[in-house]
Amino acid sequence: MRSDPVDVSGGKEIRRVAEIFNTVTDERDEVLISLAEREAFFRSLTQSAPIGIVQTDILGRIEFANPAFESIVDRPAEELTFNYLANRIHEADREEERLSWEATHDSLTQLLNRRAFNASLVRCLGEAGRQEVRSVLMLIDLDYFKPVNDEGGHLLGDDLLKRLADLFKDSVRQSDTVARLGGDEFGIILPACGIKRAQALAERIRADVEALRIEHDGRSFGVTTSIGLTELTPQDSGPREVMARADEGSYIAKSRGRNTVVVVPSPPAG
Repeated sequence: MRSDPVDVSGGKEIRRVAEIFNTVTDERDEVLISLAEREAFFRSLTQSAPIGIVQTDILGRIEFANPAFESIVDRPAEELTFNYLANRIHEADREEERLSWEATHDSLTQLLNRRAFNASLVRCLGEAGRQEVRSVLMLIDLDYFKPVNDEGGHLLGDDLLKRLADLFKDSVRQSDTVARLGGDEFGIILPACGIKRAQALAERIRADVEALRIEHDGRSFGVTTSIGLTELTPQDSGPREVMARADEGSYIAKSRGRNTVVVVPSPPAG
């Protein structure tokens, strides 16, 4: 690229072009000098900064890294590459995803936890007024799970919980929400399902759980379920009200001898 001034001679138009070229060249040189001074000032400031700072060009190539950044990555600036930084960023993203997953899932069963379940229930309640077919909440309380833990051991109990989690997931639609709410309590949200279909599904789950047995040391272990169902309505003030109704259904099921499905009607509109 030419940087020397051109002679301002010749015709009027040629002289005008030459003057513009010389002006642009002078301004460009001033800008480059200014940028160089600003970059030198920036680097002098960041040299002693307590936080890590890295500077790249528009293609992501590293042009400068201060000592604090070198200390963080434990690598001198001349060894830093774009791929290295990209990998570190990818690792950080993966760690963030892992922490996010752990915050919303049960580590044993891989199901959603109570916190994520409540968030899903709040969203579903927000849609209740726009649905032609009502959504349904199902609470599943395991019967006789304590003897499995006490007599078969906690490893056997954990194995049974994981098998039950798979059974619940395989029984519902992809749009449904399945969660482990506590030690031996599970919840399922069935959007736009309707109470009749939900009751039929609950009966199928009840029968499948009853049929599930684990053989251990010559003994057969298993559980049954007490299931409470209730519809979500626009009149519900929040998840606590709906959960209380479904929990009442589980309690009634236990009082009737367990291994039962109980539907608790939603309060009348108005």
